Amino acid sequence: MIDNIEIANLSVMVFFYGGAFTAGANGVLLYDARFIAEKGDVVVVVPNYRVGPFGFFYQDTGDTDAVLGNFGIWDQIKALEWVQENIQSFGGNKKSVTLFGQSAGAQSIAVHMVNNYSEPLFHGAILESNPFGITYKNKTEAQDIADKFAKHMGCRCQIDEATTAVDALACMKSKTIIVNQINPNSLTQVFEPWAPVLDEDLLNEHPYYTFLKGNNHDKPMIMGFAKDEGMFFILQIFPEKSETLKTRGRTLSSRGECIKVINYKINRLYILYCGKLRNSECDNRNPMDDLVTDYLFTCPSRRVMNADASSNNVWWYMFNQTWSFPEFWENYTKCYDLVCHSAELPYLFDVDKLTDLSFTDEEQVLANNIIKYWSNFAKSGNPNQMSRDSPI
Repeated sequence: MIDNIEIANLSVMVFFYGGAFTAGANGVLLYDARFIAEKGDVVVVVPNYRVGPFGFFYQDTGDTDAVLGNFGIWDQIKALEWVQENIQSFGGNKKSVTLFGQSAGAQSIAVHMVNNYSEPLFHGAILESNPFGITYKNKTEAQDIADKFAKHMGCRCQIDEATTAVDALACMKSKTIIVNQINPNSLTQVFEPWAPVLDEDLLNEHPYYTFLKGNNHDKPMIMGFAKDEGMFFILQIFPEKSETLKTRGRTLSSRGECIKVINYKINRLYILYCGKLRNSECDNRNPMDDLVTDYLFTCPSRRVMNADASSNNVWWYMFNQTWSFPEFWENYTKCYDLVCHSAELPYLFDVDKLTDLSFTDEEQVLANNIIKYWSNFAKSGNPNQMSRDSPI
């Protein structure tokens, strides 16, 4: 027990949760960071940030009534400012702050890695399962989504109407957003209708392109993903194995809800990943998993890593540990034998002690080592600086 906590001067880790920018909260049991703090000997902060339309609704009216979006990212920046101002009172060192996040949380960190507002507020970054391949909307596209959504909610907000953007946002607060915000059968739910906007202030371009140009902040970074990232998303759109990418793509395209990866050279992509499966009894979701994993995660992440490694310290991982507790995937039985999106999180947060899950001895060693790698990085900028008695 430290008598004077202010002199502890521990490294700080700030976690941003995922949820496709439509869901998430720091009260979720999975994000209880007590064991990271205890085993890693660090201070951990898990702030909330706004998601969905309340986090990324965009309406530029050209006056004081404008609602300029990216509130979720600004919430994170305010949290990082709070850390700089107050973390010493909790035993933390404001000069040693590492961001770590998964999925949309990792996307958020990529935004912090390229904008000037965030640059002085942290010193290293860990990006888990960042789908760099998901595009962001420019101001016109974001405003169009906001218009359509507000009308759907009965809260009209077009600039040429009497209702202002602020009025529309206030109106939506009285609605059941969770029920109404997204059509669950639409690909747009999986690939983020609400996300950071290229507002020409916080973001001028997608962080992917900023990284490739070498214009990101000079900070050490860990990047990686799970072996079967795409399957989690595929199962939400293709629950039955009889559906094919080509058939489903045509259906969704006719509804105006198809993502670019399906619209773009669909025949060539289909042949490349699905081959002769189109008329077979095989489960076509397996090659779809490969396609989505490569397109959204593997290929763009490797390009970013290679570009950044020329000037910064970058570490790369692929998580390939299947679970011994498939009940965690209750609604996604296809993931029982795969390593799906979010697969590393139960180990990172060591959740078996807080839940009915039970790690094997091997899994407990894995959990301890992930915490050690991440906390080593937070302390030194190098995940491999371990003690002599480390099992790795």
